[in-house]
Amino acid sequence: MTVRERLEAILFQFGMFEEQAFKVMEIAIPEIDSISDEYKIQWDSDCNVYNDEMYDFLFSYVKKAALKWIDEHAPKVWFRENFID
Repeated sequence: MTVRERLEAILFQFGMFEEQAFKVMEIAIPEIDSISDEYKIQWDSDCNVYNDEMYDFLFSYVKKAALKWIDEHAPKVWFRENFID
């Protein structure tokens, strides 16, 4: 499992379909990559390259991207509340 696939799996656990999770990651990855010019996430690396704390950090951005995607494409889905802090 890659880093990206692990985050997509978390989105799936929050209620999204795999296709929706993929689309959310398409939004989240550029946003996360823009955080720093000096350090880039290795999205296609084995998921064990990062610890749980890093995934918590990454998912905080993915969660915002998911809510944005939900509000634009499926605002009445049952799992929307899973992405609200």
